[in-house]
Formats: sequence, structure tokens, C-alpha cells
Amino acid sequence: MIFRKTLAYVPQGDWPEMHGVSSVLDFGGGAGLHYKEANLPNARWAVVETKAMVDRAMEIATDSLHFFPSVKEAVDWLGSVDLMYSDGAIQYTPDPMQVVRELCSVGAQKLIWRRVFFSKTPRVEIQSSYLGDNGPGTIDVAEKTVRYKRVSISESDFMAAHNSYSLDDRGDDWFRFQITRTI
Repeated sequence: MIFRKTLAYVPQGDWPEMHGVSSVLDFGGGAGLHYKEANLPNARWAVVETKAMVDRAMEIATDSLHFFPSVKEAVDWLGSVDLMYSDGAIQYTPDPMQVVRELCSVGAQKLIWRRVFFSKTPRVEIQSSYLGDNGPGTIDVAEKTVRYKRVSISESDFMAAHNSYSLDDRGDDWFRFQITRTI
């Protein structure tokens, strides 16, 4: 579903945060939605996704866009990383804080996190949505309910993981960091 919807999706507008970026590690980037939105023809873009999504999306991989099942493989392909971007993905991993620490250790010049799921105490919940609500835009689909585990993290633990970064800006569930020292 997400693959088909991403192929059909035509983004509108500009993404100023992406100006001047030449390499992106996109954690949880599906079938390259953010790559399409950024519209950076000369940038290298590595999407880290589930094995199933990687297998499906590899048919649209290019010299600029590639898909990986692990952060390490993505970093090996990219070399240096200008920007690590993650939008609403870490909470769907078995250990979100381990993923946050791993992504912070990459040493990207900038980190952008969107839709981070916090709670004062760790909690696991089962989230459900209609299949058609996943991914960008709309396409005709036989609707069904999909369920998945969502794991919260502590905001203080999240912030502590960024000890090599300074916080540039933030909202309730989004953050922009800039590296302050080499990792």
C-alpha cells in the first residue's frame, strides 16, 4: 500500500530544511516519500526500513536513492551523513531508545525528528488504522484495519542521547539538532 501510494504521490511546495543537503539517512522513510518531497536530484538518500519494505522498494532504487534494512548498511553506502531524518518511525521499533542512540552515533551534521511518541513512563500500546490511511495521498483499496505495536520513550532519555548535539528548535513532538562535536 505505502509503496503504491508513494509511486502515485506528487509532492507540492518546497522543503527549506533540505536546502544544501547532499546526503540523507531517512529512518523509516517508507518507499522514498521524503526523497520525493525534498526534490534534491544531486543528493544521496538512504532509506532505512523493514526488510519487507526494502525488498519491495528496491525496484525503484537509483544511484541517488537506496533502501537498507539497517542503519549500518545505510551509513556504509552514504559515507558521511549531512542529515538524519526520522518522521514517526522510532516508536514502531522494538527498542526505540536503542534506535535513537544508534542514529545519534552516526554523527550526522543535523538531526530532524518528527512525531516522536513520549510518555512519562514507558508504555506499549496497540495502535490501529485503516490500511488506506497509511502512506501519502489516496488510492482505491479494499479497506481493512491494520494493527501495530507503538512504544513510547522518555523525553529526558531522548534528550540525553543527543550529548554531541545542540538543540536548534523544537515543538511538542519534533526536534532539530546541530552537531557540536565530532563523534
